[in-house]
Amino acid sequence: MIKIPAIRVSTLPAPSADADLLFLTHPKGSIPASLAEDLVTPRLAKNGAFKGERGVKLVFHGKRTAVVMGLGDLGTLTQQEAAEWGENAGRSLIGAEVTSTQIVFPDEVRDPDVIINFVKGVCLANFRLDEFKTDKKKAAPTELKDIQLIGKGLSGLGRETWERVRIIVEGIFFARELVELPSGTADPSGIVTRFKKAVDLKKIQLEVWDEKKIALKKMGLIQAVSKGSGTPPRFLIARLKARKKGAPTLALVGKGVTFDTGGVNLKVVAWKDLIEMKKDMGGAAGVLGAMVSLSKLRPDINIIAITPLTTNQLGSNSINPGDVFTSFAGKTVEVQNTDAEGRLILADAVHYAVTQKVDYILDAATLTGACCIALGTHFTGMFTNHSRFAETVKRAAEVSGEPAWQLPTTSRYGAELKSAVADLSNMGKGRDGGASLGAKFIEEFVGGTPWVHMDIAATVDLGEPARAGTSLIAAGRMVHTFVTVAEELSRQV
Repeated sequence: MIKIPAIRVSTLPAPSADADLLFLTHPKGSIPASLAEDLVTPRLAKNGAFKGERGVKLVFHGKRTAVVMGLGDLGTLTQQEAAEWGENAGRSLIGAEVTSTQIVFPDEVRDPDVIINFVKGVCLANFRLDEFKTDKKKAAPTELKDIQLIGKGLSGLGRETWERVRIIVEGIFFARELVELPSGTADPSGIVTRFKKAVDLKKIQLEVWDEKKIALKKMGLIQAVSKGSGTPPRFLIARLKARKKGAPTLALVGKGVTFDTGGVNLKVVAWKDLIEMKKDMGGAAGVLGAMVSLSKLRPDINIIAITPLTTNQLGSNSINPGDVFTSFAGKTVEVQNTDAEGRLILADAVHYAVTQKVDYILDAATLTGACCIALGTHFTGMFTNHSRFAETVKRAAEVSGEPAWQLPTTSRYGAELKSAVADLSNMGKGRDGGASLGAKFIEEFVGGTPWVHMDIAATVDLGEPARAGTSLIAAGRMVHTFVTVAEELSRQV
């Protein structure tokens, strides 16, 4: 089991003389007087190249191990960068075999979200996956066990803040594990089994549909994607009820394609790239990780988590380009490209949310390569039919260190999805605008319910600063954002 470090604000105004240390600085930052003689004067003064630039680190060994890390210009330090550099710093501490550390923030660091995301990142450096290692003791790395925080910007951040961070980290760990596990282990039924073990089923009402019930409910698009696979699909529904009556209901929906070959439209990629197709359930992992956290935080809002879980394989029963299927909503869909399968299973899933009369739908999916081209790896693509709800989600994503950028889904994209033989096609006229076309297809099934779609195809993995020193790069994307959205909506009532 992955350990989450204990976090507390130190009662001391300055670090202990013999404690291992992560000291953060920036070009114009103040240096605690207690560090001047012990660390800064004799050591940093001899390293004239160190100017406090962002990400530059010096590691000193001696009576205590001191990792000195620059934050750069604080005016440009975002929550996202804080989370990424925090994880980078955490790995530096682990690499120096530090298990207990004091983190000293410059007095000028006052943004609580920057501080929270940095500490979250440090904690996330503990992530590992040793389930398949035969010698677990030998495979186990050093882990951070205890973190003490020092700095004037911490004054308003009490015990509840840091317990919340640890609970969010727990959800992120679960999501990362699901994404990094082999697809033969984290297949539809495997994910269900692991989720059952990760949550308290006395708090969460869980319902799991097998392939027979999916067929009985006439979820034709999920059935279609599953036809070529020998692994049966699952449709997971997890409900968390608010304590008070009249609270709104938020549906969290995640794409759960546990391996994606592309089907008959077979992916033509290098073998190392094909391994990454086990991560095509990153949206579902984010939803389920968020539920692990939300079941403990319990914001006053009703939440329904919905994850259609399947594999997109090439087999004797695979669907062919041009085949037509009837969706759960009753609309017919011409499947022009079997590799555009995520939008198909999400269409049935979001319409199920509509039938539950939810107030908001928020979905996440590794949906399109086009979104990677449009935004790169720095922003998640965001699409919506409701500007006010979108603003809530965008702000939540920003403060959670997972920023999003809104892209359009106008009626002109809808016109491209018309089919000559069915109500809709799952493809547009070409490659152009692929991210918006994929989102627009999903929008066709949400009706008038306020809806936001998050395309995490480019952000399912960690950014470059955070991934340094590890080959396990799944980010656990959207767990923190989903938790923050739920909390914000509960406050708006």
